[in-house]
Amino acid sequence: MLINEYFDDYCRAFNLSDGEYISACFNRPAIFMEGKRKTIFTTEEEVGAFVKKSLENYRKKQVVRADIEIQQVIRLASDFMFCKIIWWFYGQDGRALFQCPISYTMQMDGNNVTHIVALVKDKDHPVG
Repeated sequence: MLINEYFDDYCRAFNLSDGEYISACFNRPAIFMEGKRKTIFTTEEEVGAFVKKSLENYRKKQVVRADIEIQQVIRLASDFMFCKIIWWFYGQDGRALFQCPISYTMQMDGNNVTHIVALVKDKDHPVG
């Protein structure tokens, strides 16, 4: 699946709170980085628990929907790509609550994404 299709499906799964789909997008081991915290998940269960907690945290922030904006795509090697995405998070009234840049390193098979191997999350930035 091409990068834009891959992340359109990923975003759709986020909006449906489909943690299983999102978890399946990640390779094992998977690397998650945010601020000074770096975590390597080696099992499906660890990734699933992390994704579930992340979805719950966004719902606690009153997020009902998200959209993505692909900012940059770079081929790192024949079988790895880097992609920076701005995630926009919206509340019940349809207004943007905040946005967050997230960078992904993906395993590729030609031009098709097979899995995400690393995710680097920036801080949430309030809108307005």
